[in-house]
Amino acid sequence: MTRVLTATIFLSITLACIVSGGFVFALFALLLVYLGMKELLQFMKAKGNNPCDLFIYITCFLYLVLGFFNRPDYIAVLTTFVIIGTFLAVLKRGKDSRIQDIGSTLLCITYGGFLPSHFLFLRNLNITGIDFLGIHVRSGFGYVLLLFVVISITDIAAYYTGTKFGKTPLFKEISPKKTVEGAVGGTMFAILASIIVGHLIHLDLVHSIIAGVLITAAAQLGDLAESMMKRDAGIKDSATLLPGHGGILDRADSYIFSVAVAYYYFYYFIVC
Repeated sequence: MTRVLTATIFLSITLACIVSGGFVFALFALLLVYLGMKELLQFMKAKGNNPCDLFIYITCFLYLVLGFFNRPDYIAVLTTFVIIGTFLAVLKRGKDSRIQDIGSTLLCITYGGFLPSHFLFLRNLNITGIDFLGIHVRSGFGYVLLLFVVISITDIAAYYTGTKFGKTPLFKEISPKKTVEGAVGGTMFAILASIIVGHLIHLDLVHSIIAGVLITAAAQLGDLAESMMKRDAGIKDSATLLPGHGGILDRADSYIFSVAVAYYYFYYFIVC
């Protein structure tokens, strides 16, 4: 019950911010990125790394600024200076400069800042707008809604099908409780959910199916990726902020890869 209540409250707040869009959604994204980054830095430091904290926070903020102003054309420029800046930030340490600190800094920036910034890019996507349940809304709202529904259904269906039918471990060394049967069940129901939501937001059937497959695959990979980092760092939960779930990364891990995948699919195959 604690897990369900926490998920319901968190999802309600998230959906309210998505509906609001603009500054409200950007501020909410900034808060989540900040909290998630604190957890990610904990992983890095548990392994003896010493990433450049301040530089990381500044660059993640800049990625979110690009998302807020909907300027994906500047991503490559910012990323170029981020890579160079990371080397400079570590070089400043003199004899304490280490290759692993460069790697951990770049990992934090890409995983905790660059990828999550695509929430803002996705929310700001627009063609001519769509009619959703009688309300004319920005196309990006529909795409974000589809993303959330597909990932939620993936988690629920994978849990229940895995519990009832699961026998074959998916990645035993990384996440012992996940099974192949659960992953297949989660994928099948996720595609069905994508078709239903796709119909509501007037998305073509083929696009709905492809988007469903890409999002659920990226979501399950993202879940495993975070589990891998926690296991390597010797940490069970990324934090205790969300009762029954752990930390922000524990709740958002399925979205970090999938939101970027969803954005580029919708941008290149539907908007352009």
